[in-house]
Amino acid sequence: MLHVLERVGVPSAGAELRLDLPPPARVEAREALARRGIGAGEPYAVLLPGASCPARRYPPERFARVAADLSAAGLAVVVAGSAREAALVAQVTGAGRATTTGPVPPARHATTTAPTPRTRRATVTGETGLGVPGLAALIAGSAVVVSNNSGGAHLASASGRPVVVLFAGTEEPAQYAPRGTPAAVLTVPTSCAPCRQLRCPYGLECLDIPPPDVARHALRLAGGG
Repeated sequence: MLHVLERVGVPSAGAELRLDLPPPARVEAREALARRGIGAGEPYAVLLPGASCPARRYPPERFARVAADLSAAGLAVVVAGSAREAALVAQVTGAGRATTTGPVPPARHATTTAPTPRTRRATVTGETGLGVPGLAALIAGSAVVVSNNSGGAHLASASGRPVVVLFAGTEEPAQYAPRGTPAAVLTVPTSCAPCRQLRCPYGLECLDIPPPDVARHALRLAGGG
């Protein structure tokens, strides 16, 4: 719509989103991290497994593998969501802690890798007690966000944080992909996309993305690649 307005002489401030976070939200996020053993200045990833409908949700067991891979590479992981997503967050967090995996190799063509693999796994923890401002602050302080095509991906974009979006075939990526921030939009092309459906009858073929690929993209973005 911006280009339409520009053609009739209405100036545009640009398409990039930016959030101004209230100080209490930043304090809330810092306190939540401290309670979970993630210190000030320690890099962490935020994983957001929820979405408004089942057709947009990358399978939780695959999110758990992504969490495990990032943890094995030395990046603390916060699996976050709303209070009503507590069961989903707990499922991903628990499985992510339990999964055994080795360090993840860097993404192909990446110029920087981060963080340096540790001899022990980093923290995998869950958080569902934050409101929207606190969640936005948690995202704003992260090294990278991994999200479905959901409000969390847009919060990451508005916060200027690198984001991996697991984009279901329910909508067109070109219409809803992040703008103005480093991003990897991952999807599998299918003949039924965009379907605009709430539930998928085909086993979420559009989200058949290997978790190691997701983790490699996340580590590349966390390292500035």
